[in-house]
Amino acid sequence: MKKILFILFFVVSCFLLYERKIENKEVLKEPFKEEYIEVVPEHAKAFLLDNNDVVLTEEKIKEYNQKIRTKTDAFYDLNYIYTKQDLLHMINKYVPPKLPKYDGDKEVTQEMVESMLQNRNLEQIHDELTLQKGIVVNRTNLKSFPTYTHFFEKRGVFNFDVLQEAEVTVATPLLILHESLDQKWVFVVTEIYAGWVEKKDVAYAEDELYTYFANPSSFGIITNPRIEIQNTQLDMGVKLPYLGVLEDEYEFAFPSKGKNGYLETTTITLKRNEAHIGYLPYTKNQVIIQALKYEDFQYRWGGMDDGIDCSSYVLNVYKTFGFIFPRNTSDQKNSIGEILLLEDKTEIEKVNEIKKAIPSLLYMPGHVTIYIGNDSIIHASGTELKVTLNRLEDTSYLSRIDRLIVIE
Repeated sequence: MKKILFILFFVVSCFLLYERKIENKEVLKEPFKEEYIEVVPEHAKAFLLDNNDVVLTEEKIKEYNQKIRTKTDAFYDLNYIYTKQDLLHMINKYVPPKLPKYDGDKEVTQEMVESMLQNRNLEQIHDELTLQKGIVVNRTNLKSFPTYTHFFEKRGVFNFDVLQEAEVTVATPLLILHESLDQKWVFVVTEIYAGWVEKKDVAYAEDELYTYFANPSSFGIITNPRIEIQNTQLDMGVKLPYLGVLEDEYEFAFPSKGKNGYLETTTITLKRNEAHIGYLPYTKNQVIIQALKYEDFQYRWGGMDDGIDCSSYVLNVYKTFGFIFPRNTSDQKNSIGEILLLEDKTEIEKVNEIKKAIPSLLYMPGHVTIYIGNDSIIHASGTELKVTLNRLEDTSYLSRIDRLIVIE
C-alpha cells in the first residue's frame, strides 16, 4: 500500500511540475516589440535615409502578394488536388541536359542519364494520386531530376549544376506527389517551385501539425543570413512558430522527422538579434540593412551547397517583411512592384532614374541587383561567387539593366 501511495505521489508531483513549467512558458508568450535587437552592419549607416517611415503595412503587403499572383503563373496552389496528368506534366517539363557534362572530374555518360530518367519511376504513377502534406526539416536542394550525379558544364567546376533548380528552406510546407524508384527522392510542390528533393529532408505531416508550421498564428522570422542549428541551416526569412521569450533568447518550435517518417517538433532558442517576432516593419532603411547583412555570403547557382543566387537573395531579403516573390528573375521582373522600363534609355538616363529610387530592384537578362543608394548596388554575383557591393557606374551591369522595380 505504501509503495502504491508513493508511486501515486510521484506521478502527481511530476504532473504538477509539468503543469507549472507550461504555465510559466505561457506567461512569456507575448514579447515586447522592443526586445528585438537590431544588428546594423557598420558600413550600412552611410546608406541609411532620414525618412524611415513604414512604406507598406502588413495588411497592405498581403494585398500586394495577391496582386503579384494575378500577374504570373509561377506560383503553385498547395490546396489544389493535383492529378496524374498534372504530375506527369510537371515531371516531363524537365528535359535532360545535352552532353557533354561533368560530375566533378568525371564525364557524365549516356548510361548515367538513362539511369536518372529511369529513377523517375513514371510507371508507378497511379491514376489516383495519393497527395501527402509535408514540411522540410533540413535545408535541401530541389532538382529537375532525382539523382546525386552533378551536371557541370566544365570538368573540375563545382558551382553550376544545371540540374539544380532551387534551395528549399527549413519549415517550408509542400505537397509530396511521387517517389523515385530508389525511394531516396520525392517529387514535391512548394508554393514557388516543383521538383525533386531528397526524401530524408522532408517529413510527412498530419493536418494539424502541418498547419502549425505552414500558417502559425504566432511566429518569428529569421533575420540573419545564416544560422547553423541542429545540423542544418536556417536562412533569412525562415518562419518558425513562436513559443516564448526566455531571458535574452526567443524560443521556437522546430520541425524534425520521427522514425516513422512523420513530422515531430523540438524546441530551439535563438538570440534576439537573430530573429524578429512577426515580420519586420517594411521601411526603406530596413531593406538596406537586410540587404547588407548578406555581404560576402557565398554565391551558388540555384542555392546549392548552402549558398544563394541572385534571385533567392532578393527573395530572402523581402521575405522578412512578408512578401512572397516568384523564385526566378524571369518571373520576378514581370510581376512584382512598379516597373519602369529602361532598355531604351541611355546610361546617363538610367543612372538618373535609378538614383531617384532608393532602394529598388534592377533587373537585366538573367540577373537582379538591389540599388541601395550612394551610387551602389549589392547582389549575389556569379562572377565573384559571393554577395558583393559594387559601384553602379563602375560595372558592366549598367548597360544591361532593362528595368527598375520599386516595391511601394
